[in-house]
Parts: sequence; structure tokens; C-alpha cells
Amino acid sequence: MSDLSIRNSARAWLWPFFLILAALFLYCNGLLNEDIFSPDAVRIAMDGAYFHDLLRDAPIFNLYDYTIHYYARYPAVSLGFREPFFQFILGILYHIFGISMSVAKLGVLIFAAIGIIFFYKLVENIYGRIAAILSSLLFITAPFLVRFTWIPMLEMPALAMSLATIYYFYRYVELKDKKALGLFFVIFALSLWTKRLTWFIFIFCALYLTVAGGWRLFVKKEALRWLALFMLMITPLIVISAWLGEPTIKRAAPLAKVAVTADAVKSQAAIRTVALPKGFVMRVPDFIYYLKALYKFNLTLPVVALSLAGAILAIFKRDRRAILFACWIIAVYITMISIR
Repeated sequence: MSDLSIRNSARAWLWPFFLILAALFLYCNGLLNEDIFSPDAVRIAMDGAYFHDLLRDAPIFNLYDYTIHYYARYPAVSLGFREPFFQFILGILYHIFGISMSVAKLGVLIFAAIGIIFFYKLVENIYGRIAAILSSLLFITAPFLVRFTWIPMLEMPALAMSLATIYYFYRYVELKDKKALGLFFVIFALSLWTKRLTWFIFIFCALYLTVAGGWRLFVKKEALRWLALFMLMITPLIVISAWLGEPTIKRAAPLAKVAVTADAVKSQAAIRTVALPKGFVMRVPDFIYYLKALYKFNLTLPVVALSLAGAILAIFKRDRRAILFACWIIAVYITMISIR
């Protein structure tokens, strides 16, 4: 490799490095604070402890019995109900740094850094460096993103894996990068092992290939071989979900059937429901709920305004580059509405 190519490679990674550095100033708030009041976060951290002990004890010939006894000793373990990839990474980090909530938060920060890199690279590939820098600054300062880096939850790892998956999908379909094909399928499988909600990528890919074209790229022999590997990778997840996930959901379902009075809706400023006469609540349509949630809980008003202005401009100019993000938004929206 020549000196010029080395310098160009270093320059290409310079801005992602500065963006990650800026993000850490926001995301490291409370990193050393061991107090966590989210039961889900505690369970995810405990799942990481299971993998820590599993890697240490290596019960190769009695894995099932080992897991059953582990569940009996530590009922906070939620594997089976939750996808285990992030927790497996936590198990490795626990081996390096020790078991603590701070290390669990560190795992989230690592995935946040990965997400920033792939977001920057994706936008840079589509719109150029200036747009990538500015949009990445908005991305890393989004309120919902900052919140999810403070506790060990699966949202940030799932977002990072989704960004990586879509990045390699774009490189394969639009830039004809053959190496990206295998990475797309492998990372997509790992995304599903991180959080099942990433199945929205199925919808995204179908929408994009239908609107922008490119189905022929996925009926080639090489693509079909990678698809077979992808199916092989996610089959155990499907089996585990059917075996352990459904009974857990059934046990939790009665707890979710909680009556919400009109007074409670008003006091919590809820946006999912509209209060009618006392004791009666009518649900707002789900698509309206998520529109309101975007600016109330997830994005600031200036960002929403910029997004709308960009969408209108893209439609007016018939900018084909916006198709990817439009399909992405629609796919996520369909997914979120379908699970409510």
C-alpha cells in the first residue's frame, strides 16, 4: 500500500473518529453509575452474566442442564424471550473488565460507535462528505439516541446492526460491490439475533428493490448461496423464539391488560389515547400515535422541520437518492404499527 493510499484511508476515517469522540461526551454521562432502575436493563445485564459463566465453565456436553440450573438459580435471566447476540458480547466484555453495570453500559457505547460509523459511511456514499458530517451531528444528538446509550438496552445495538446491514445492502445493490453481499446477509442475521424488530429490513429490501430495481441481483447463484447461509443462521432463533418466547409472552400478557382511566391519561400527557367520559378511553390510530411520538419523544422540532423540507425538496427535484430513506421510514412504520 502506497503512502498516498494510506493518507487517503486515514483521512476517510478522520471525521467518523471526531464524531465518535463528540458523541462520547454525551453518551458517557453516568457510565460509572451502577444504579439502574429499569428492570429490562437489569435482565439484559444478567443475560450477559450467563454468557460470562457459560464461557468460563464451558459445559459442552451438558449445555441444556447447565442452562436449566442457571435459570433456577438466577430467575432474572431472560434469554429465549430476548435475543442473545448483544448479551453474548457482554459476556466477553465481562471476562475482560469484570461483571458490572458500567461494563454493560460500555457494551452499548461500543455499538453506538459502530452505528455512528455506518450512518456516516452510508450518507457519505449517497450524498457526500458535508451531508454526512452534518446529518451525523444531528444523529448523535437525537434525544432518543442519547437516552438509549445511558442504559444497557437492546435498542442501540439493534440500531447499529440495522445501519450496518443497510449500508452493505446499498453497496451491493447500487455500487455493485460483490464483497458487500456476504456481509449484508451475515450482518442481517446477526441483527435478528440482536433484536427481532430488525425484521423491518425484509420490508425495506422488498420496497427498495421494487421501487429502485435490483431483484435480479438476488437471484444469482452466489446470492442464493448466501441466502441459504442466512436461513441457516436464523433457524435456531426461530426455534428458540417458538419454544421459549411464546410461553413467556403468555405469562406476561395478563400484566399488560391494565385499565387506564381518563385522569391517568391527562396526568401522564399520554398521546396513545384520547380521554372521553370518565372511565372510557379511545385509542388514537397507531399511525397518528407514531407521528406524534416522533416530535414529542424522539426528534426535536427543528430536525422534524428539516426532514420535511428535505423530503419536499427531494420530491420536487425527483431525487432518486431519497428512495432509500423513504423505503426505510415506511418499512419501520409498517413494522411498528404491526406489533401494536
